[in-house]
Amino acid sequence: MFFYLCFPALAPRVQRIKLENLRAFALVMYVLQLAIMIGGSVVLGIAATFVGLDPGMAYWVRAWPPARLPIFVMGMCCGMERLHAAHAREKGVGQVEHTPSQPVQK
Repeated sequence: MFFYLCFPALAPRVQRIKLENLRAFALVMYVLQLAIMIGGSVVLGIAATFVGLDPGMAYWVRAWPPARLPIFVMGMCCGMERLHAAHAREKGVGQVEHTPSQPVQK
């Protein structure tokens, strides 16, 4: 449900990213989600230890929807790349005309 609510706010922003920058932005999202997962696990593990709870609770940061948001945005970037590729194919942009190779002369 969280992602359904976020999509209308995120979609226009992802659509504004230039095609050349989509992969770099997806890579930034990957690093961000990695930092959230590691940082959240460490913080929750330490907090759980001080409170007297099981430090294994830190695993649950992976199920927290805001921690998964960068992965969702990465999927949106992939979708945008796919749409750009489909539009390019329809317009014939980027297609190379096949020419038979010339025989090698000796």
